[in-house]
Amino acid sequence: MKQIYSTIMMLALMVAALSITACSGDDEDNGDDGKSSSKIVGTWKGGDVEGWLLDFDDMIEFGEADYFQFKDDGTFVRIYVEEDEIEYGDWKLRNDRLIMHYKDDGTTITYDVISVNKKTLVLSAIGLTFYLEKVPDSVIKKYL
Repeated sequence: MKQIYSTIMMLALMVAALSITACSGDDEDNGDDGKSSSKIVGTWKGGDVEGWLLDFDDMIEFGEADYFQFKDDGTFVRIYVEEDEIEYGDWKLRNDRLIMHYKDDGTTITYDVISVNKKTLVLSAIGLTFYLEKVPDSVIKKYL
């Protein structure tokens, strides 16, 4: 009886060890599905927005003249061209979610990363889908 109990306990410990090992990368950037942080790095120009948002028009302003620059050190710059405003913050990619924390007002916005490649970045949040186009970093120099 002791031998059966010991065998069951050993199997349970092995399963637990495998489960912990298999989950160890859950908090890391998701590079396996093509949505790695390195693909987010760069300068992106705002484009089309799809979806419907009731009574939140002032909460999310996302125009074609807006730029985001995501740096590999985990910081970002957002440029509102029409308002002549620049915001700074930190970003990270976790489990296909782009988390942006604005330093100026402390706001944190989380976007689902729908897709990202060399030319386009598609994000989704609160019922809206945002399409961004990759542009050369030099495009925003005149605003900084």
